[in-house]
Amino acid sequence: MPPPSVTIYISRAGFLAGEVVYGTVELNFRALEEERVKEVRVKLRGHAATALKHSDDEESQTADFICLDQSLWMPGTHYPPPESDFLSIPTAPLSPLSAITSKRSGYGQACSRGTGEASVPSSYIFTPDEAGSLRIRRAFWGDYGDVQLELKRPSAIIYPVLSDILFVITIATIGKPIKLKDNKKPWPSPPLEPSAVHFELKRIFRVQVKEWSDTSTGILTSLGGMGGSYASVSIETKEDQWLPDDEDKNKGRWRKEVSFSSSFRLKHTPTFSSPLITLEYFLHVRVHFGGLRNSLSMDIPITVGSGVAPLTGDAARDNQSDEALPRFEDLDIPPLYWNTKHILAVKEK
Repeated sequence: MPPPSVTIYISRAGFLAGEVVYGTVELNFRALEEERVKEVRVKLRGHAATALKHSDDEESQTADFICLDQSLWMPGTHYPPPESDFLSIPTAPLSPLSAITSKRSGYGQACSRGTGEASVPSSYIFTPDEAGSLRIRRAFWGDYGDVQLELKRPSAIIYPVLSDILFVITIATIGKPIKLKDNKKPWPSPPLEPSAVHFELKRIFRVQVKEWSDTSTGILTSLGGMGGSYASVSIETKEDQWLPDDEDKNKGRWRKEVSFSSSFRLKHTPTFSSPLITLEYFLHVRVHFGGLRNSLSMDIPITVGSGVAPLTGDAARDNQSDEALPRFEDLDIPPLYWNTKHILAVKEK
């Protein structure tokens, strides 16, 4: 098969939202002349397409978010070197990419992904997220106990995929009043095993189609060795504290506290938002203490990033950055997300 008249070599297979796109176009002048090509233009297109079906009705919608053109060659403007039919012409940077939805067309695709360069610092500054206190009791009658839940995590703006994210979950309880001499087991008490604490990645996916919309919410996976997932977890239990009653010193409440420390890695599609499609993530923590509705939970919104550094325009540095891209087999996302081609063969007349 003869070489095509136009071959596009793009700078990388994937691009970050907001960065430039650049590459090189190789022109086959023998083929251009045979096909009587009058102009070669580089076009960058992107759109998001959604569809929803309600009963027997179905609606679809497409929104364009990229539409950039660049005239690259016309007869008489550039010529190949002597004794050659081929000439490589660098494209001018095309920018910006305003969204991260991918587009597939022709012999390959150029897709953008991620939300920017991100890393979790090696020196952690933890941000506490408190769910506050909840008063609970075993049944519809009886004395109340108090429970408190706190999650500490790195104060990073973006959590990149395949990075170790440290966390500490602290659960404190103040049991219902009892007499000290009764030696009764305090209730409620914090769980002592990681499997009893649910720490999960929650996803909310929204789709808009004209006047229709749909939202899907679900738990993707357990994290950091909690709730039955597999990872090493450190457990720290504080010494129980007796809190005597102000009026009756023989009566009081036991305060108990336990902390679980570990780390987790995110392996899912980065957070993104467009007029038609939105993907959000939350860290979901839940602890049940027994009895009816005696659960304390919290949802903390997080931004998941690709961990890919933006292009600099320096080919050597950008190639080194590409070598560090995550492998799709390490991520819990469809392989097509990474299935891009650096070489696109295109004909334009």
